[in-house]
Amino acid sequence: MKGQQYRLQYIPQEGFLRYSGAYWMSHVKRSHNLGGEWIRKVVTLCEAGSESAYWISYHEGYSFWELCRNHNTARQQSLFWVAHWALTEAVIFLVDDAGAEVSARPYQYQITQPIVETVPWNEKNGKALTRVLLDQRGVEIEITEEVVWNATLNEESGEEILNLLLDRRGAELKITQKVLRGTMTNLRDGSRLMRLLLNRGVEIKITDKVYEHAASYWHDKDEMMQLLRNRRAADLNEADVKEADVKQADLRAAEPRKGWLSYFFGS
Repeated sequence: MKGQQYRLQYIPQEGFLRYSGAYWMSHVKRSHNLGGEWIRKVVTLCEAGSESAYWISYHEGYSFWELCRNHNTARQQSLFWVAHWALTEAVIFLVDDAGAEVSARPYQYQITQPIVETVPWNEKNGKALTRVLLDQRGVEIEITEEVVWNATLNEESGEEILNLLLDRRGAELKITQKVLRGTMTNLRDGSRLMRLLLNRGVEIKITDKVYEHAASYWHDKDEMMQLLRNRRAADLNEADVKEADVKQADLRAAEPRKGWLSYFFGS
């Protein structure tokens, strides 16, 4: 009886908290032109460790929130989470040039590299958020390997983000082996991303390792391999393709699979 009374007393409240924790961000995104006071409240809700962030325990992203807070202090920043949740108006508010100089800002609102790197990873709003950062704080934004890599992993808007980065900062983009592997991990637009990089004249070193990874790209392997052949046509024949397949199969058998946490916190 006591258990039933407990359920009747707390389930309605629990349901409201779960709904609020899951959907408040969607309501904020639909409420255009928020005033400064409301944006400050939104930012407060994203302050890791504060009482205002209690809602996160009812959100599906709670595990990721906890892992990031425990493993990377830079990801305790409000601005990191505002960008992660794609709260564009709050991001603009925090990085606006009219605000305080970066060096004078509280740490919670500084534009650190983890923030820059998480933005291209956002599937729905990555392009818009990347544009905001480049428009408002372009000189401060460093386009690292991680930034480009996260763009290649974005199956929703990775091509748009890469185009934006190439247009704005193309001379700084360094296409590493990790970035190339990222295009081959993208099961939706991998070939399109590779074609974009090749067509835009980005310096890419096509090594045997690249061919081996391309040979394991099952989604659109033929097109991916053809793109690489066209880039270095004289260096690859059908025998090399078969050998690359065998090598890649051996590598997969010999090396243990990495856990998904390695994508965020390294091997």
